[in-house]
Amino acid sequence: MRALQKRWALTLTVLALSAATLLLVSILLVGNRRDTEIAVGKELQAIAAGIAPHLPPATYADLFFRAGKLRPDLGAASREKSFAQLKEILRQGAARYAYLNLGKDNVYSFVIDPASGELFWAVMLHETPFTGEKYVPPAVVKTLLASKSPGFSPVYLSTASQREWISGYAPILLDGKVIGLVEVAREVTEVLQTARGSLYPAIGVSIGIILISGGAMFLILQFARRLQRSNSDLADALSRLTASTAISRLLTESSSDIIFGLDGELKIVSLNSAARRQLGIDPNAAIGKELTETLCIKKDGEADYLFDPELLRQALITLRETGEKVNLTATLTSQLTGEPKDYRIRVERVSDAQELQFIGRASSLGDMMVASLLNRTRLAFTLNNSLLMTEELATFLSGLCRRYVDEQKVTTYRIMLREMLLNAIEHGNLEIDFDTKSQALMTETYFELIDERRRTEPYRSRVVTVDCLIDAKKIAFRITDEGNGFDHRAMIAKLTSETNETAHGRGIVMTLQEFDKVRYNEKGNSVVLVKYLS
Repeated sequence: MRALQKRWALTLTVLALSAATLLLVSILLVGNRRDTEIAVGKELQAIAAGIAPHLPPATYADLFFRAGKLRPDLGAASREKSFAQLKEILRQGAARYAYLNLGKDNVYSFVIDPASGELFWAVMLHETPFTGEKYVPPAVVKTLLASKSPGFSPVYLSTASQREWISGYAPILLDGKVIGLVEVAREVTEVLQTARGSLYPAIGVSIGIILISGGAMFLILQFARRLQRSNSDLADALSRLTASTAISRLLTESSSDIIFGLDGELKIVSLNSAARRQLGIDPNAAIGKELTETLCIKKDGEADYLFDPELLRQALITLRETGEKVNLTATLTSQLTGEPKDYRIRVERVSDAQELQFIGRASSLGDMMVASLLNRTRLAFTLNNSLLMTEELATFLSGLCRRYVDEQKVTTYRIMLREMLLNAIEHGNLEIDFDTKSQALMTETYFELIDERRRTEPYRSRVVTVDCLIDAKKIAFRITDEGNGFDHRAMIAKLTSETNETAHGRGIVMTLQEFDKVRYNEKGNSVVLVKYLS
């Protein structure tokens, strides 16, 4: 009887801990997703607002209007001299933000038909402009035009590219009327944003199964242990969850793996940008082609393939007929450099999709083997005052820890490092103190303040240096800015007090909870974070 009671007590304890863990992870991920989206949108809004005033409104009107109406030959405007002058202004505006690598797909302007209120493509950086074509903007643009003020659109699906973007906008005004619009757009590339959005159904299903029966609880716990033991299994599980919602949520553009989707005829219906970065394959040109035709090419000067495409083709046919997963090693040739590289290719069926019947990924064996040899890492980085690059660096640094900690810890480190890097830029290099940030957040002027200080000396030339040491004994980071420092003792006391109701400062709180040692220098512009590993 006592043994039975102990087993029930253990089961209930595990149930409560599992539910609490799932709830905590969901809260962290939801907050991080929203913060990232707002930060990127505000930054793009500030850039658009910085470019728009440089476009002479009178010149803009003379180019696109005739007698107060939109000129009938709108496309012909691209051949006039003033068009080239306005294009150069856009190019110079993009060049002022060189750290973002803004190009022809990122900076545009539009002209507004005063009669219908419709938007048409106007000035752009493309070699062959498509001026005069109708533009269907996100819904938020209508509100921005009515208010005659800059703004940004949260993540939206582009009708032209069928990819997700975030855009910042600023109006072009003439005599108090909006005659045009400047857009600065960035494609969404954060892989974990898609993954964390797919976790919600998994959380709901997991909790439901836990409450249904003890047997199902055991299966879920076993599954959780397998996730912790294998990063590869986690990636496959996230891919299956993503595919079950929509094709657009399958492709995680910042993934280092080549991720693809196939239809029932084994033709490519989706391919992420890793194919371009690693093998020089154009994802758009690959749509509708066979996978073997896209991945397997002959090396220049050689008669045979480095990898026989027939092996992959037969494995795919077997998958379609029997459901047996594809799992093989292939040597693929880069179309950019002609160099060979080994990949592990895995493909499986998607049971609940329509157009998308199979999903797969090609993972570089070189990267996997190098990661498996990691015993000790010591690296140093220099970061400029870009909010976007803090996410990239935090993702890279946390990924280095995967050999020694589970995926949940990797996610926690990424969020925490991003917050600390933001602190170093905002409060350190840009010298925006705690109270000033609180006030700016309340008035929704914070990102305008950041953009202004990043262009002004002495803040403009300052950088953040990051040193890391990772081995089997400990994980350590040192983050140093070039600001004047702060009273870290008073700040920590404020953030950890029971009456703390501030809307920010969570990066410091997270590090105090997660790391064994959090040590600031006397000046307060450098912090060392250490986690000892058992």
